[in-house]
Amino acid sequence: AEIIPDVTPAVNLDPKLRFALSFPSGDIDAGNLFSINASAAAPSVSISCNPGQCVVPRRTYYTLIMADPDAPSRENPIRRNIWHWGVTNAPNGRIAQGTAITTYRGPMPPMGVHRYVLMLFRQNGQISVPLTPMDGRANFNVTAFAETYGLGAPVAVNWFTSQPDAGP
Repeated sequence: AEIIPDVTPAVNLDPKLRFALSFPSGDIDAGNLFSINASAAAPSVSISCNPGQCVVPRRTYYTLIMADPDAPSRENPIRRNIWHWGVTNAPNGRIAQGTAITTYRGPMPPMGVHRYVLMLFRQNGQISVPLTPMDGRANFNVTAFAETYGLGAPVAVNWFTSQPDAGP
């Protein structure tokens, strides 16, 4: 899928974490296809430990970022990355209780198949990030954002694809 290096230069996956994402029409799983309508609302997000492997420490905060590296197309990504969703300070991985720094914007690929990459970063305490307006989301640099806020590499990654008039 070339998530590395198209979106982030590296990942530091935590094998103990379970990063589950789903739309009402199905689970997000390593690039499966969803229609624009099926992915119009934010997916549900669940972060937990694989059974018997860990306990999420109290007061652990996470950041969730969703980006489209294929704008306007995978062959000509001159607007890479479009920032589709951002949530910080999600306590113990409860994304709904975090701070939305960019409201969810569902896929709107103008042509071809686009990848929508969801990345989970573990924070070193709470962070303060300014809200990003809808028109300031093109050419989002995930690596620079992570460096600015001391996030390091993503600890969990998943993605789905969408294209005009396609998928469940």
